[in-house]
Amino acid sequence: MRYMTFTKIFTLSAAFIIAMLAACNQTNKKTTAQEPAFRPVSYYYGEAERDTLLVDLVTYIGRKPPHATAHTRFEPQFRTYYTDLAKNFTLYYYSVQNDLHTFYLSRPARTLEGNRRGVLGTFRRNEEGKIVDFREVLNTVAGDEERIRQLGRQLMEAFLTKNGFDELLNNRNLIEWPDSSLKYDTTVFEWRYVPYAIE
Repeated sequence: MRYMTFTKIFTLSAAFIIAMLAACNQTNKKTTAQEPAFRPVSYYYGEAERDTLLVDLVTYIGRKPPHATAHTRFEPQFRTYYTDLAKNFTLYYYSVQNDLHTFYLSRPARTLEGNRRGVLGTFRRNEEGKIVDFREVLNTVAGDEERIRQLGRQLMEAFLTKNGFDELLNNRNLIEWPDSSLKYDTTVFEWRYVPYAIE
């Protein structure tokens, strides 16, 4: 009789523990699912780190200084130029998933439609912490700062979750590049026209 009582208690205890573990696992899944795909860049970096990161990104994105090439633009002699240029850029959103860093920033634009443009891009870091595998995924159409910021939330969410991103990418009311003739060249870090095939 004692053996049967012990067996029942053991079985009930085991069932209770398994149920509790399953409930905890479901709770963890729900928590993970509710975590945002991206955050303000201040979530990841302090002010000094943000400033350094922005200058690093502007070195890839901004207009090259006079006499610099696609490769010499990264030399220390041009750092002051990019530091000054970065004052016209605003880094809004950021995500780190595994080793892939995704960012969205606002940059100057000179068009009749507005004076700002959004840039969504990705990169990785090497063992020394330097940016590698950099690419601009897209540039938005021009608009005012608030529109560009709001558009960034929509684009970051779609890009990181893969939910409707291709549809957004093909929306010419939102995205200026890439298009059928302009693609991003990761060897020179610039948007380049795709040569038309000659038949």
